[in-house]
Amino acid sequence: MMDVLRTHPYFFANLPLMVVVLTLVRSSLSRESAKWAYASGLFCIPCCLLSVAHEIDYWSPVRLGGILPGLEDIMFCILAGMLSWLASAWSLGSRLEMSFRLATALRRYFIFGLLFSALFSVLHLCGMSSMTITVLLTAAGLVGLLILRRGLLILAISGSACFFPFYVAIVFVQFRVWPDYVMSWYPDGIWGQRVLGLPFGELVWAPAFAAFWPVFMAYVWEARVNEAGMSSVMGSKPGISGRFV
Repeated sequence: MMDVLRTHPYFFANLPLMVVVLTLVRSSLSRESAKWAYASGLFCIPCCLLSVAHEIDYWSPVRLGGILPGLEDIMFCILAGMLSWLASAWSLGSRLEMSFRLATALRRYFIFGLLFSALFSVLHLCGMSSMTITVLLTAAGLVGLLILRRGLLILAISGSACFFPFYVAIVFVQFRVWPDYVMSWYPDGIWGQRVLGLPFGELVWAPAFAAFWPVFMAYVWEARVNEAGMSSVMGSKPGISGRFV
């Protein structure tokens, strides 16, 4: 068992974090806020398909059963989706209003996903590295969404500013517990180079993703920031107004 723990850091580093995050969301947030956090994590699951491309030229962690995408990738995407949303939305409270319509949400989600996948495939066939494409398309998507919904800029700023230091701290602790974990990243190219002991790709991806994903979710869910609805969210049960309709 100890050998499995030592050789599978990707799984065992994310499993306890998943348990802690799910427990805190359930116990510390209102039902409404928790619902959107769970939804953000679930909507992020298809992003695990990127692991197939990243395996080629970015990193190659050991996965349970050698399955790609693996359970580890699914857990990571759920965590990234939930934590980036919470990082961006926690300070807005009831100023963040939802007008969720299932048909609109699915249409926007799948159109954007298909466009991202098509562009990713074309650029990858042209020889561009997977992480370069991921970062470029994430940044381009963020710019495009903010052109459509400039009022969501606060989500991008708070998401990136809050998620990035937390993510860096988590990865740093994981590398301390599993010193060989860092060897999962390919050292070739700029993205695998270590900066302060961490892969450069992680330091660039984390703030880019945390800025993009909450804005994307807000766009999909037809959310808007109501500047007039100032409210304190420092209590134990912060809430986000809105409902599934």
